[in-house]
Order: sequence, then C-alpha cells, then structure tokens
Amino acid sequence: MTSFNLSDIVGHGLEVPKKIPVIKVSDSKNIFTYTFEYFLGMQNKEFTWKEGYQGVCDWLENNNNKGLLLLGACSLGKTFMARYVLPAILLKYSNRVLKSYDLNRDDIDNILSKKICCLDDIGTEDVRNEYGTKRMAFSEIVDNAEKNGNLLIITTNLTGDEIKARYGLRVYERLLAITNQIAIKGSSERG
Repeated sequence: MTSFNLSDIVGHGLEVPKKIPVIKVSDSKNIFTYTFEYFLGMQNKEFTWKEGYQGVCDWLENNNNKGLLLLGACSLGKTFMARYVLPAILLKYSNRVLKSYDLNRDDIDNILSKKICCLDDIGTEDVRNEYGTKRMAFSEIVDNAEKNGNLLIITTNLTGDEIKARYGLRVYERLLAITNQIAIKGSSERG
C-alpha cells in the first residue's frame, strides 16, 4: 500500500473538517466541587452533589471533541453551573473563555462567531424576527457548530423527545453528534 500525505493539498481550497476545542482538566471532580462550593458560598448556599455531576467531571477530564448538553428539571443548578462554575474552570485550567448567551436577547450573529459558547435554557426562546426575516436561533447555532467545529455547552429543561419535537429530527441528531448528553437529577435547589 502506498502512503501519502494530504497536508500539501489542504492549502489549495480543499475543505477539511474544523478542529474542535479540546478540554482536558486533571482532577476535575475536586476542581468542580471546589468551584461550585466557592460560588455557592458567595450566596450563603451549600453545595449538594447531584446525579449527573460525575458526567460533567468526566467531560472536563476529556471532552472527546464534543460539547455538553445538560438536561434536567428546573432548579437543579444547570444554569448556575453553566454561568459560573464551568466558565471559571475553563478559564483557569484550559485558558478558554466561556460566555453564556440568552437566545431571546443576544445577537445571533455574534453567537455564531464564537468558537465556544453556552446557550442557557434552550426551549424557552421565540422565533426571532430580524428585519422581516424569521430566524430559528438554536437551529442555526447547532448547524453552524457542526459545520465549523464550535463547542457548545447547552442547558435545558426539555427532554430529548421534547427537543426533537420542538427543533426537528435533523437538529436533534446534529445535537447528539456534537455534544455529550448528561441528565442532571436530584432535589430542587430553590425548594
């Protein structure tokens, strides 16, 4: 069999897959727990380990070139984790900036330009109407992430079936391909 190197033709307009950001945080369980406790302590709240948190720690140890989809009922700490805990860990241990976006308020084109971002509480957003053009923000962002190797961290109260019903099979299957899905379970943090 003849061996050959394709690197010499890549610069000639051949489209190649984009490199997806790699996350590798050693000792992730201790770092995750400490960081969660630190930020909750600022609100005089106690940290409670929930089912699914180990999956997040495993993702931090090695994301396998995939994003993160956090599913679960209300008040389980998904938004808090995505807004405070994960950005702090990624900045300190992976030198990556993670910002959380709201699909009802934030500029879709700005989100599309980010290599790594968090979409909080998907399933609550409306269809956007920008200068007469209807835009399905979440569908656009998932499609863009798959095509461009962007890393998405997503929180939702929807189940997998509800995501499929709301956004369609195409978006759902792309989401499954580009994220590790982790169900967070436990008692409410608010109640």
